[in-house]
Amino acid sequence: MTTRSLVPAVSAGAVLHGLTSLGLDVDRVRVSCDLADDLDDPTRILPDKVWPAMWAAAREQRPVPELAFEVGLSMP
Repeated sequence: MTTRSLVPAVSAGAVLHGLTSLGLDVDRVRVSCDLADDLDDPTRILPDKVWPAMWAAAREQRPVPELAFEVGLSMP
C-alpha cells in the first residue's frame, strides 16, 4: 500500500522564499516544478511530486548536503 503525501502550497512558497534569500534562481525552480505564482492560498494543495522536484531543482543550483538546513535558517 502506497500513501500519498499532500503538499500545502504555503509550505512550498516558504521554501521558495528561503531559496531566494540564498540567492538561487527561484524562477528556474518554479519552471522545473510547474509551480504557479499563487502559493499563498492556505487551502491550496499541490501534487506530492512537487516537493522532491522542487528540492532536486534547488540542488542543481546549490549542490550542498546542508541546503535544507540553510533554507530553514533563512526563514523567520
